[in-house]
Amino acid sequence: MDTQEKRYPRERFTKQLIRICEALDKVSTREFEYTVFDRSAVCRLTVNAVWVVGSYARGALTCGDLDVVVKYTKASGAKPLPKIYTRAFFGATPGVRFYDGEPQENSSGADFSDAVLIWADQDGEVKSWQLRIDSITPDPDAGRAPRDTDCIPLRGEQLRTNNEDMELAASWYRQGILEWDYFPLDEEMMNPIPETALSRRDARLVKYGKDMAQKTLELLPAIWRVTTRTEPTGTWSEACGERATLRCGSTLISVGKPSLSLRSFESMKTRQLMLIPHRTARGPNGIWLIRRGPKHPHVLGFKKRSVFFIGKPGAPELVHAEHRDGDVRILELFDTKTQAKAAIDQTCSTPMEISQAKDNEVFDLIVRADILELGSEQIAVTDIGRWYLGLGANTKDVIHPSALAEALPESAS
Repeated sequence: MDTQEKRYPRERFTKQLIRICEALDKVSTREFEYTVFDRSAVCRLTVNAVWVVGSYARGALTCGDLDVVVKYTKASGAKPLPKIYTRAFFGATPGVRFYDGEPQENSSGADFSDAVLIWADQDGEVKSWQLRIDSITPDPDAGRAPRDTDCIPLRGEQLRTNNEDMELAASWYRQGILEWDYFPLDEEMMNPIPETALSRRDARLVKYGKDMAQKTLELLPAIWRVTTRTEPTGTWSEACGERATLRCGSTLISVGKPSLSLRSFESMKTRQLMLIPHRTARGPNGIWLIRRGPKHPHVLGFKKRSVFFIGKPGAPELVHAEHRDGDVRILELFDTKTQAKAAIDQTCSTPMEISQAKDNEVFDLIVRADILELGSEQIAVTDIGRWYLGLGANTKDVIHPSALAEALPESAS
C-alpha cells in the first residue's frame, strides 16, 4: 500500500467503537423494510457479537480505518445489502469497515487471528465492552499487518473489485505476469493543461470533459500528462461500452470507482489499464497504470523476435483510418531497416526516424495497433481491425499473439 494513505489517531476510532457499542446497548434487534427488484421485502436481524480486528486490535497508535466484524442472526426474511442494515444499526460511521461473520470466517475472506471481542449480546445489562476496549494496550511498534496485496498501490475500497481479484493481481505481479507504475496526484500533476500544449488530438479530451462530473473533470490534467508520456500517438474516445470512462489508443481509462478488470488483458485491444479513483482525504490519491509483464503468455511468444518500424521507440507512426465503430490504427512493420527506409523514400517527403523492437518490445509495439501490415499482408489484431478489413463477424480472423509471433523474423543472436 502506498505511504500516501492518511492515518488517524487511535482515539478517533475509540470514539467510533464506543458509539457502536452504545447503539447496540439501546437496540440490538431491528426489522428492515426495503425494496428489491421493485418489490417490498422485510428482514429481521439481531446482532450477537462485535469484534475489532486489524491495526486497532493490535494497539497501533494510528490507523487508516477501523475494521469491525459483526455476527448477525437472521430471524426472518432475506438480508438486504450490508450498507442498509449497518447504517440502520450504527448510523454514519466514517472510516469504519464492517464485515459480516466471525473472525475466522467472514465477508472479508480473511482469518483475523488478532480479533478482540468487544460487545456480546450475552453480556446483558453489564457493559463489559468498555473494559474490553480499555484492555487493548496501545503499542507504538504495532502497525498495519503485512498482506499479500501490499504491492497494490490503491486500497480495495477505492476500486470495484473483490478480494480474489486483488490477490490474483498481486500474485501475477510477483510472477511477472503483470507490471505497473503508480503516479501520485501531486501539485504538478494536477496543474491545468496548458492551452499552448493542447493538440488537435487532446482537444477531443477537453470536449469529453465538458460532460463529466466535477470530481472526474478535475483529474483530466493528470490523465493527460500520463497518457502524453505513455500513449503519445493514441486517439481519444469515450469508453462507455467497455464499462470505463475513456480510451486513449491502447489504454483503457476508468475514473471514479474504477473496476479492476483483469479480463481486459485477454484482448489485444488493451495494452494498459489506467485506474484513477476520485480524490479523497484518506487517499492514496494517484493513477495506477497496469500492463502485461514479461512473463505474460502473450508477451512470452515474442522472445527472440525482431521488427523495424517507422517512428520513435514507444511512439510508432500509426496510420489512422475511420470506421463507424471508431478509430482504426494501422501499423506497418518491416523485416529489415533497408525495407523501412525504402518505404519512407516512396511515401514521405521529409526524413523519418526508423526504430527496432526486440523481444518484449515487439508485443508492446503491435498491441498499439488494430491492423498490422507485413509486406503485402494485412493482419487484424483486434475486432475493429477485422471489421475494417471486411472480415465476417463470425469468423476467427483475429490472429492469436502466438501465431503472430511465428510470422515475425527472429532477432539475431
